[in-house]
Amino acid sequence: MHFAARISLLVAALAAVSPAAATAAPTPVQPAELGEWPAETEIKDTVLRPGVRARAAASRSEKFVDDHGHVITIETDLPGLVLEPYARVFAALRHYDEIEDVVIEVVTPEDVAPLCGGPGVLACYQPARDGRGRMWIPTQDPSLLYIMVHEYGHHVDNQLINLGQLLGNDCYIDGDGSRNWFFERDTGNRISRAGIECAIRGDWNYLLAELYAEDYTRLNGNPFWRSEMPVGPPTNAHLEAMADDFAAPFEPRQRRYSKRVGHRRARFVSFRVRDWTLFTAALKGPPSADLDLYLFEGGARRPFAGSRKGASRERIQRVLPPGRYRVAIYAADRGGRGKLRLFMD
Repeated sequence: MHFAARISLLVAALAAVSPAAATAAPTPVQPAELGEWPAETEIKDTVLRPGVRARAAASRSEKFVDDHGHVITIETDLPGLVLEPYARVFAALRHYDEIEDVVIEVVTPEDVAPLCGGPGVLACYQPARDGRGRMWIPTQDPSLLYIMVHEYGHHVDNQLINLGQLLGNDCYIDGDGSRNWFFERDTGNRISRAGIECAIRGDWNYLLAELYAEDYTRLNGNPFWRSEMPVGPPTNAHLEAMADDFAAPFEPRQRRYSKRVGHRRARFVSFRVRDWTLFTAALKGPPSADLDLYLFEGGARRPFAGSRKGASRERIQRVLPPGRYRVAIYAADRGGRGKLRLFMD
């Protein structure tokens, strides 16, 4: 049975028992059976910049709790609209406690476009800088299930660090995907060469945020792929990277060391990166010393990167795949104490 018909039957079945007003305690919900849910038409949605639009005046807010104890908040200004079927869909999606940081507002299809930025827009998501967010979805649509899953993908994106804070004002954390997913996708499909970017300009299907949300629908079982996307569907490796990012989010790290190195000797620092990492090693030594810097893979005997500019001020920057590495401080001429900082962004 088509999702629109299933949700209509569920609404009818619940109408007699669902309270018209919100209750004090969250209502327990079981996840819905999603089945197959293609997008039957070309779907367009938007990710709004924080604070650019006022929210709709929702008059009713209800809370539901899934079988893992996560609270789902859904609002509407439509009297008599039963919200539990929508909560059951979100309870069925891949999620963790980030679902408690989003408010889902259900509005009429006619109200979506004015709220979300223009004609033809069927839904939207608005992030906040603290990882919270709000989404607007229609009460009904032939592709409603697809819309709901895709929109929640934007909220997942808003939780996870990738490149946004490193690329300046054109890229935000809510529109840059997640770290391992991005590098796995770029290694396999060259998404950057395909013209996909996180800056909000150009066509919908060339936005990194939309590719991420599309891949999120695949992670949740959508077997269909939109032909207008400039790259093919994600592989199992891409989806596994997305799931890993979701289960154990990437966090930037810094480490500081102080090492005294004798003439013609080396001191090593070992480290491991679990995720694809933008790695920087910065060394500062006294002017009287001549310290160089080298980067090794695991137990390799030869470095694959180095810096020996002189004056004991050295720097190495590399994108590192997950693995074990060593940094060496080497006193080529005169020894001394070097201060080493490792940045894993």
